[in-house]
Amino acid sequence: MAQISNKIESAERAVNSEEAYPPLLDRRRGRQHPLLGGSRATDPPLTTRACADWMGVSTQSVRDWIHHGYFTGTETVKLQAEMLTVNGRRMHRIYLDSFITFLTAIGWQRVPKHPRAA
Repeated sequence: MAQISNKIESAERAVNSEEAYPPLLDRRRGRQHPLLGGSRATDPPLTTRACADWMGVSTQSVRDWIHHGYFTGTETVKLQAEMLTVNGRRMHRIYLDSFITFLTAIGWQRVPKHPRAA
């Protein structure tokens, strides 16, 4: 009987301890960070997820801006992107220069930094 109560007590201590639950990682990033991509031909294009995370919107909003545009009050501005179909899946390639042009056209105050050339 004493062995069972000792096992129960040790199990309760393990559950209540800090080691039982590792800390959750914070997925939020700093507000100013360079996006992967750039003006060189060898730089990788951005994804809709990277653009959405950087702006703090959903990927559906970014896709809507590619297909339908963003109405600024006087004009509709579209986000320029290449549309590819790979294995039946539609993908969008957004280049950093096009993304910066789109952000300035809609009046966005904060624009991503260009990565430094090596």
